[in-house]
Amino acid sequence: MLTPEQLERYQNQLSLPGMGEQAQIKLSNSRVLVAGLSGSGAIAAQLLAVSGVGTIGLLDDSVIALADLHRDILSSSDETGKSRIESAKRRLNHLNPDCMVELHELQLDAHNAEELLTPYHLILDGLDDWQKKLLASDTAMHLNIPMIHCGITGFQFQVFSMVPGRSACLRCLFHQLGREDLSRQDKPAINFGPAATMAGSLQASEALHIIAESGVTGCDELIQFDCLRREFYTVRELGPRADCPDCGRTTNRNQ
Repeated sequence: MLTPEQLERYQNQLSLPGMGEQAQIKLSNSRVLVAGLSGSGAIAAQLLAVSGVGTIGLLDDSVIALADLHRDILSSSDETGKSRIESAKRRLNHLNPDCMVELHELQLDAHNAEELLTPYHLILDGLDDWQKKLLASDTAMHLNIPMIHCGITGFQFQVFSMVPGRSACLRCLFHQLGREDLSRQDKPAINFGPAATMAGSLQASEALHIIAESGVTGCDELIQFDCLRREFYTVRELGPRADCPDCGRTTNRNQ
């Protein structure tokens, strides 16, 4: 049951269709891991905190750079050179004291991925490294945990809600798009700040829908947007592949 203070804090959200007290309780009992805070992850983490997600894990081992502040709204210029997740925790706790913040100041790798992801109900992908995105996808599928993927390049971004048993994994997603792998150059892409903001907002919206079990989740759709051209494009019917060892196995397990 929500406290009187929580009822007041979330009163506008509680009045939305499908977002009553029971949905809010689901949010307060949920645990979301935000992996990567230099772009869309920072936006999404803030929105999840103010929406009442009970526990937010932050995975990032970087320090705040002046050049990243155009897309990192959880940090400020007087914190350059300091730990990004420590700064993010202070900001999130200030926004909503109800939100518990757990810190993982390290890099995701094959040795720690399963241990890191297991305690969480949903993973939010704000990672810059494409191979780490694939690792997060593989692990989330193996653990049967939904993951909200995001990719940003220049003025363009894409968001895909990966729900085990209902959608493709990232490897199958890009295979269906005609890309065999997500190999990218080592140098981070130059991103447009508003693209990161829009992507993070969409990720947060999808995460809240999944956790609260309200609204429609595009679990078989890849949403793409070009800020320069102001054009949305959606690729549909991106379901799991029966021959995939990750999403295919998960589909069979959930039948």
